[in-house]
Amino acid sequence: MNFCSQCNTESPSDARFCPACGIRLGDAEPAAPATHASRRSPWLVLAVGAFALGSALTAALMALSKSPPGRQASALGPQSPLTATMPPGHPAFHLPGGHPGLSQNPGSDAVVTKAEEQAQQNPKNIDAWNRYGDLAMRFAMFNPADYQKAQAAFAHVLHIDPDNREALRGIGDIYFDLRQYSNAIDAYSHYLRINPDDSQVLTDLGTMYLSQHNNAEAIKEYRMALMRKSDFFPAEFNLGVAYLLLKDNESARDALVKARAIAPNGPARTRVDEMLSRLDQRTAMADAKRGTDARSVSSSQQTAPQ
Repeated sequence: MNFCSQCNTESPSDARFCPACGIRLGDAEPAAPATHASRRSPWLVLAVGAFALGSALTAALMALSKSPPGRQASALGPQSPLTATMPPGHPAFHLPGGHPGLSQNPGSDAVVTKAEEQAQQNPKNIDAWNRYGDLAMRFAMFNPADYQKAQAAFAHVLHIDPDNREALRGIGDIYFDLRQYSNAIDAYSHYLRINPDDSQVLTDLGTMYLSQHNNAEAIKEYRMALMRKSDFFPAEFNLGVAYLLLKDNESARDALVKARAIAPNGPARTRVDEMLSRLDQRTAMADAKRGTDARSVSSSQQTAPQ
């Protein structure tokens, strides 16, 4: 799930705009077509399943990584993009007036089409092509066909400038959204060779590794992200999830306690509190079982014939 940085409202993992205040998720200003600068919350892939703290979490990650081909982007289908991915029984979202998610407004297509025309008129204008790619990726939430346009735009930039950071990050985000984990890892890794101190992309890379069940590499990337930015909540939260998957409860609790200390107020902190509570319950049950087993063994030894 995503949490709005402005109002802390929770929204679906695929949402790019807050359902309450309408800003683009990750932005500090009201949403408007802009540069390719703000990104998703990189813990969104894991937050939904993280309460399970065990096999159910593993199953959730496996389901995520094994989505049928062709459904990743088209899963939105004809439904509202904010309701298609909601779990059963989740309350409906009500978008503010003027939000780009209200109806499949032809204006959205017009924005992307105009950006495409401007880019086509300037084949060597990297800024124009990056802007086109960013806009197409923003509106792909409402028209999944725009993912292909965004990918083509960023690929055009990388043909001109293979080390263009904005295009590398953009195409990595597209692969992230489409759950093409290996491709996302390649793009993010290339980006980080050029800009190794970007905690957000380090965390995105870790999440891609975690989605491939490569927990060790995920932990490595999350720790690198925290070395660059020690109070980066998504990296600390995902680090806790990675340790949970390894059944390292002590390390998981340590990471989640740190995540709670730096979590934004509201749903994010509540989410961590619930995870910590369940982890403590599971640890207490395991300790009680070990105590019972130990007493049983001791009793059997005492009553064994000499």
